[in-house]
Amino acid sequence: LEVNNVGFRYGGGPWGLKDVSLKVADGERIAILGPSGYGKSTLAKLMAGYEHPAEGTVLWNGAPLPRRGYCPVQLIYQHPERALNPRWKMRQSLFEAGALDEDVLREVGIRPLWYDRWPIELSGGELQRVIIARTLLQEPDIVLFDEPTSALDVITQKEILDLIAALRRRFRFAGLFVGHELGAVQHVAERIYVLADGRFVETLAAKALAHAKHEATLALLHASELLG
Repeated sequence: LEVNNVGFRYGGGPWGLKDVSLKVADGERIAILGPSGYGKSTLAKLMAGYEHPAEGTVLWNGAPLPRRGYCPVQLIYQHPERALNPRWKMRQSLFEAGALDEDVLREVGIRPLWYDRWPIELSGGELQRVIIARTLLQEPDIVLFDEPTSALDVITQKEILDLIAALRRRFRFAGLFVGHELGAVQHVAERIYVLADGRFVETLAAKALAHAKHEATLALLHASELLG
């Protein structure tokens, strides 16, 4: 997946993203880190084909993302309850994504007793497992996680991050993680892009954050130390 010199305007107003470029290789794990409101989620939507850049290109294997049928890039939002039809029970929500592969459902931790439950009857962590299962049933090559643990309690956050790491090893999809929490990002990513003022200001190996130089990265490190 290639993002080439992408720019994006919000409703024709100021540039939210400007001259942004990155590549995600097969099986790679990268993260986009930055404060809230700095365009991280917008970039994820552009990479999944849900938004279209005002300039630049987003390419999969050298061609635009398909607009119909199978899409190799799938996006998981931070609020799972908003991604499910409240009028559908879990069985229908899962079946919509593809055949109910029991191996996939078992790996994600989906319990059969959930099939006849409504979204409102499941916890946040359970709903996130359903969303992850729906995504994997579509056999994506790249999964974009938009702050997948931000709406969960600390214990459930750790469970979901461990699950994502295990599933990535099992199903070998590339993962791109969007967030602002350093602990979560370091748990799942190898390489980190720091986004500030609509552009990437620093790129580091996840293990080398102590060598960060840009003020935006240092501010995130400081915030992480305060919260930790």
